Amino acid sequence: MKEINYLFVTHGSFGKGIVSSLDVIMGNMLADYKVEYIEISNEISNDEVITNIYDYLKVKENNLVFILTDVAISSSTQNCIRAMEKFENQPDNVHLITGINLPFVLSIFMLEQNDNQSIDKQINEFIEQNKEMLIYINSKERDEDLD
Repeated sequence: MKEINYLFVTHGSFGKGIVSSLDVIMGNMLADYKVEYIEISNEISNDEVITNIYDYLKVKENNLVFILTDVAISSSTQNCIRAMEKFENQPDNVHLITGINLPFVLSIFMLEQNDNQSIDKQINEFIEQNKEMLIYINSKERDEDLD
């Protein structure tokens, strides 16, 4: 079984905030996870971010890596794609997922490596499950649908 690593590439400290929230939910269990961050800010260029992501992936090339970004069409995700494109062959140990939220990240942290279900399938199931977690509570349309 490969070691699992989590890299948050987000604007500002969004990734750290999610992990801080997970720490409250999971308690001491979170200490068992290998989590790192690359923050997108005005102080660091995209080229530097791409290099940092590439260097991280080179070191983790024998591990299972989840790169978690906040916005699909933003610099956080685009920089990850550019870093992954620097490899001669697309790394199959790396899973880039964007649009993260707390329930989704919790699901990813609970992902199991096993032969019964592929990681891709588990990720896609988590995405479908978490689409249902975004709810407009006081929507009048929602209330009408429930009647």
